[in-house]
Amino acid sequence: MKKIICVFVFFTILPILIFVGIWGYFACVGWGGMYEPVITEGEFPFRFVYELNGEIFEIEDVVVVRFNGFVSDGIWGLRSDWGAELRYGESFRHTILRDENVRSIFHPDRIYAEIEILLCPGFPGYYLGDPRNVGARPRLEHRGVSPFYNGGFPRARGLTHEQAYEYFGINVLVWEFSEPIENRFVRRRND
Repeated sequence: MKKIICVFVFFTILPILIFVGIWGYFACVGWGGMYEPVITEGEFPFRFVYELNGEIFEIEDVVVVRFNGFVSDGIWGLRSDWGAELRYGESFRHTILRDENVRSIFHPDRIYAEIEILLCPGFPGYYLGDPRNVGARPRLEHRGVSPFYNGGFPRARGLTHEQAYEYFGINVLVWEFSEPIENRFVRRRND
């Protein structure tokens, strides 16, 4: 019986422990494919002008971005840590419209207890040329909370300028955002 248990441990549990150990090691030090940007910070001005209920509003600011290094993402390893702030604004996302009891444009059978339309000026990795952040460009966002949701707003969804006008009366007049830079990424050193 002891021989059977020893064989079982040797051929099943021991390989699992070795695999988990190797996985954990590479998760902590990176998989060897982590690349740092050569240019690690930048400033990107933008200007956004829109009309809502007959009034013209203008948001003009500068997105200040930086690469902060890498952070551990649990068992998935290291990931790039980007930082961003607006030079003049208080909040990174600007609330353009907030309303209550609004029918969802994405799910017409739902009525949201509350919605927000926001301007998201883009994410730092996008501006610093990280190819993994190509889709993180500036956009209008729609967030809706159902009456049964408990705890803040759920994840935002992109909103086209046409949808913003058709469903919410937000007429985008000026949409001027800096283009991302062309950046090079070099292999990260494991120190």
